[in-house]
Amino acid sequence: MKKILVWGCIVFLVQLACQFQPAIQTATPPPFPSQTPTEPPSPAEVPGYPLEAGNYWLYEGTVAYEQNDEEIEETIEWRVQVLEKVERHYVTGYRLRGSLYDLAFYTPGKLPSEYVILQTGGRYYNVDLNSFDRLKDENDLLVGLLNEYDLFLELPLEEGKHFCEAEQLTRDDGWYCWLVGEPAYSEYGPAFPLSYRTNPDFSQLTFVPGVGFTAFNYHHNGSVSDVNVQLMDYSIGGE
Repeated sequence: MKKILVWGCIVFLVQLACQFQPAIQTATPPPFPSQTPTEPPSPAEVPGYPLEAGNYWLYEGTVAYEQNDEEIEETIEWRVQVLEKVERHYVTGYRLRGSLYDLAFYTPGKLPSEYVILQTGGRYYNVDLNSFDRLKDENDLLVGLLNEYDLFLELPLEEGKHFCEAEQLTRDDGWYCWLVGEPAYSEYGPAFPLSYRTNPDFSQLTFVPGVGFTAFNYHHNGSVSDVNVQLMDYSIGGE
């Protein structure tokens, strides 16, 4: 009987010791490096359209027009320059001289026009001088200042993107909307072709973020009007 009790005590003590035995420590492998892709840049970090006052772009190329029932092709230089800037609330206005679209239906001796670009975020609108005066008028509530019809650039750009007034977005043919094509390498950086097709005409602009427009092509389907100009020189920030 005593032997049974002794052996019982021994078994109990062995089991109790096993319960308090420290767990075997195994080495934990180091975590794999994070595969999370780099966060995309914020809109403020994306190169935009540098429209500070004093910046300019000089283009060279050809224009074709009709004069006295004769089609004429002429080599020209054309300068686009930012004259003035004004900011108010969420809108920045830039007054410029020398629109590339002045070259459509060009006539000898044609002078560059003054016009305005309005910017809010990455969206740019081409408007008339009256909009600039409204921006400077502190008493103007600016109701209706921005119109989808005037939108001509929406950054950032990517292949396949299209932008225009809402009622044209669902067209199957893609007309009356700006369409972004495949970017190509250029001496200025990645160049995005932007095309806009209507019933009477076709436009294509090439845009390089951080530089501006580097090419402009225009063709009218009826009257003779063709434009093919390329950026030859520019100055941004005094450089």
